[in-house]
Amino acid sequence: MTPLSTETCISRVPRSLRKVNEEAYTPQLVSIGPYHHGTESLKAMEEHKIRYLSDFLGRLPRHCSLADLVQSLRELEESARQCYGNPVEGDSKMFVEMMLLDGCFIIELFFKFWAYKKQARSNVDPLFCIASTINAVRVDMLLLENQLPLFILERIFNLYTATNQSFLDLILHFFNFKILLNIAQDFSLNNVKTGGLKHFLDLLRDCCLPSSYPNEFVKRNEVEDWIFLPSATELHKTGVKFRKGERGCFMNLKFSANNGVMKIPALKVQGHSEVLFRNLVAFEQCFIVGNEHYLSHYLALLDFLINSPNDVALLRRHGIIENLLGDNESVSLLFNKIFHGVQIFENSFHFNQLCKDVNNYYNTPWHSFKAMLYREYFYSPWSIASSIAVIIVVVCAIIQTMLTAISVWQEHN
Repeated sequence: MTPLSTETCISRVPRSLRKVNEEAYTPQLVSIGPYHHGTESLKAMEEHKIRYLSDFLGRLPRHCSLADLVQSLRELEESARQCYGNPVEGDSKMFVEMMLLDGCFIIELFFKFWAYKKQARSNVDPLFCIASTINAVRVDMLLLENQLPLFILERIFNLYTATNQSFLDLILHFFNFKILLNIAQDFSLNNVKTGGLKHFLDLLRDCCLPSSYPNEFVKRNEVEDWIFLPSATELHKTGVKFRKGERGCFMNLKFSANNGVMKIPALKVQGHSEVLFRNLVAFEQCFIVGNEHYLSHYLALLDFLINSPNDVALLRRHGIIENLLGDNESVSLLFNKIFHGVQIFENSFHFNQLCKDVNNYYNTPWHSFKAMLYREYFYSPWSIASSIAVIIVVVCAIIQTMLTAISVWQEHN
């Protein structure tokens, strides 16, 4: 068996993950790369690829021809093959043609989308006529099995120099991660470098991480006990208060042991969220070292907090979950199933300290007692008024009893 290259960054999703939701890892409209190349259900998009190839060739400088482009990609064939962890079918000619057709399709798609959004929208490309179509293409291009190495795309892009836009500008403009995965932080283009990234899914993961990474996300080598959290409703019953965190990275969760407040940045759950989350987790499971499975850890924490529709309803009330799926049960099922087949290493869980602090607060009897008093007597203005009235009646009764006792004592003396 040929050993995996250190450059390997694209592979088939392991069966342990795929069997839970096959469609989450399978392209619906367009194949990119060798793994789904030639799939019958995706052949309709091949005509668009050929049309886009023709349009891209029309952009090339006069000194650059199709033969030059093919030769340039052939020079990268061996490096590209090493990026794929599973055997790639087809001979050299077929592989280079696949890189050419898919690579030019992607670059031309970026150019057309930039023009569509930035300029007059006459002669709109058919792919942009239906919003759901271009969104499906966008999601397909972020699947782990549906990737081309970024260096292939950069080579093709660099042959076309008559543009003021950088390659990264075009990528981020097309995917619009802020909308796609509700990434709120304004990450700087100067801080995101394609040179160290493998493909589009790797770029999405990089944009999800806090801006302080890797300083804030330190590697953890010490052995720690695996810690779980009670559900959101259970924590709420014992006095933990949920608040929407500040806009920014959705992984910046914070807990204050002084007042029992857990701040969680808002997360928008929409139709494609499960697909993107599952592929990000699969990428981390396959190619990222265990103590850097940051997105897997974040989703594991949400899995702890969300066990039922009631947990979703609680987090929605506090603005933490924005549910675009409709019912709360759908969101609950999403997070309850997303970790089937996923391995989290005990000594590297990023949120271990937060879980310890929350559990210490949860297991302190005084906090449960205070929460019970609040729920029973101080949860609304009417309950507060009633409680005060009862206290006044009790105090008056005590005073009356004391006065009566004093009066009786004085009569007998």
